[in-house]
Amino acid sequence: MKSMKSKTATAFAALAMALPLAAYATPNDQATELFENAKKSFEEQRQDLKTVDQVQTELAQAEALATDTELKYQIKILISRAYFWQGTNVPGNEENNPAKLPVFEKGYNKAREAYTLSGDYADAYYYYAINLSRWGLAKGKLSALGRLTELKNHLNLAMQRPTYYTGEDGTTIDFWGPNRVYGRMYFALPGIVGGDMALSKQYLERAAKEAPTHILNIVYLAETLADSRSTRSQAKLMLRDAIERYDANPAAFCPERIQETSLEIRLARELYGKL
Repeated sequence: MKSMKSKTATAFAALAMALPLAAYATPNDQATELFENAKKSFEEQRQDLKTVDQVQTELAQAEALATDTELKYQIKILISRAYFWQGTNVPGNEENNPAKLPVFEKGYNKAREAYTLSGDYADAYYYYAINLSRWGLAKGKLSALGRLTELKNHLNLAMQRPTYYTGEDGTTIDFWGPNRVYGRMYFALPGIVGGDMALSKQYLERAAKEAPTHILNIVYLAETLADSRSTRSQAKLMLRDAIERYDANPAAFCPERIQETSLEIRLARELYGKL
C-alpha cells in the first residue's frame, strides 16, 4: 500500500503533467507567443478592423511581458504598423480629418520608442515617417508644415540603415517606401513651400521601376504625370497597363499586401476613369 507521501507525490506529478506549458514559460517566452499570434493575425486578417483591435490588445500584453530588446523592438514596430493601418481606415477624407490624428500620433510615438531601443535599423524610422506623413495630411498640409523637416530627417535616417528582417538597404523597405513618401510629399506640397513636380517624378519613377507590383507606386506616379498636359497620356497608359496586369494575375501584386492592393487598385481605376 502506497504511503501518504507517495500518493501526494504522484498527485503532484499528475497535476504538473496536466498544466499547460505556458505555466512554466518565462515572461519573454509568453511575450514571443503573443507576438507571433498577433503578427499572424495582422498579416492574414487585418481587413477586419475588430481583429486589428484584438491584435493591439495582444501586442500590448506582449510588450508588457517582453524582456529581450530585439523582441521589444519587433513588438513596437508591429504596433506602429497596426496604428498606421487603423488610422488609414478611419472613415472620411485623408486630409483635414481630426479623427485620424490621435491614431497616427500613437503610431509614430510607438516607432520612436522602437528606435530609442535600437537606432541601427531602418524600420522604426520609416514607420515613424509614414505615420507622421499621414498625420500631416489629416492635420492639413499647411498646418503641418512645421514638421516637414522632421519628416525628411526620419526618411533619410531610414534610407541610411539596413532593414531589420532582411538586412537590405533601407531605401527598399516597404517596396521602396521612402521614395514613395518623398515623391508624394513633393507632389502634395504647394510650390511656394517646397512642392516640386520634377522631384516628385524623380522619386516616384524610381519606386515604380524597382517595385512595379506596389500599386501606390504606380498611382502616385500617374498623378504626378497627370499634373502636366504633356505627360497626361503617359499617366493613363501606365494606369491601364497596371490595371490589365492586375486583372490578369492579381496574385502577382504583392501577395503579402492583398488587403491594401484590393483598395489601391480601386484608386487606380478611379484615376484612370478621370484621365
